[in-house]
Amino acid sequence: MSYFRETAQKRDLTTLASLHQVNIAREFGEQFIGMKDGQVMFVGSRAELTPSIIEEIYGEIQTEELREGTETADSNDFMQSEPTHIEAEL
Repeated sequence: MSYFRETAQKRDLTTLASLHQVNIAREFGEQFIGMKDGQVMFVGSRAELTPSIIEEIYGEIQTEELREGTETADSNDFMQSEPTHIEAEL
């Protein structure tokens, strides 16, 4: 993820990544779109992406663990999802 950030900054590009790992997304992302069941539930900045919004999208998350850099949820699908990275030059 650091590579994508550095490359985007050097080339003045926008990078789009689809992640299910909220802690990684919050570390590297600037703007976020949160979806649930195919519907957009949230659009905003890192500061606007609160634990309550994350819980609304993913279900019950232990927010203390999220603050410590890990994430947990009730759904096994959430934890087993692999991230998809997309980089495009426009």
